Amino acid sequence: NVAEMEAVFTLNEVGAFLWEQLGQPRSLSELHNAVLNEFEADPASVLEDIEAFLKEAEAFGAVKEVFEP
Repeated sequence: NVAEMEAVFTLNEVGAFLWEQLGQPRSLSELHNAVLNEFEADPASVLEDIEAFLKEAEAFGAVKEVFEP
């Protein structure tokens, strides 16, 4: 299948890392811990950045929230 490309996105190092992590379902907590283990950063800022990244990616249809029973 050929994807219809309406936009091109570039990601910084952390964004690219998150994108790789999202190759399979991950909880917010799992993403937060993975970023903190990989990068030196303020935990509160990391959480805010991950939430913003996911919100924007979901708005563009790049990711979707999945609920597991």
